[in-house]
Amino acid sequence: NQVPNSISTNLSIVLRQVQKSFIVTKLTDYDPTDNAVLESDKLGTLRKAIADAGGNDHVTFDIRSTVPGSPDYPATIRLKKTLVLNNNLVLDGPGAERLTISGDNDEDGIADVQLFVVNAVVKMNRATFTKGHASFSGGAFSVGENGNLTLSYCAVTDNNADVWGGGIDV
Repeated sequence: NQVPNSISTNLSIVLRQVQKSFIVTKLTDYDPTDNAVLESDKLGTLRKAIADAGGNDHVTFDIRSTVPGSPDYPATIRLKKTLVLNNNLVLDGPGAERLTISGDNDEDGIADVQLFVVNAVVKMNRATFTKGHASFSGGAFSVGENGNLTLSYCAVTDNNADVWGGGIDV
């Protein structure tokens, strides 16, 4: 057959996963190794938002004061344990002067907990990271070999580590 009856072509198909957003509504944290913590106590926390987030998801904050007549911000989230970031993530705070993430878990003014271990591509915007403590490196942030951390409009203050990188270790 000298006359073509059909045309062949290759088309590319691009599959895209929709980015999910998680909203933090609570200042509380919980110990992830404590099996007695109720699911209702986890919902709305930063730790739960990070645990539920997949690759390239987005975490934002909508903190409301539980005391009538009190302002919603400034607000402080006090971590009980280090947050390990293994998925690419964007964390968008309401402003460095409005939201603080602290490793002073017992409010005695002493840094107790390392804030973050970063093992993925992570962008954090508009927040303050303070009072993180690590026994080795990176009191606020320890960026692992496969990690990449970008901070925009953030403050990293009053963190310490016993060996390297009081605030950030890469």
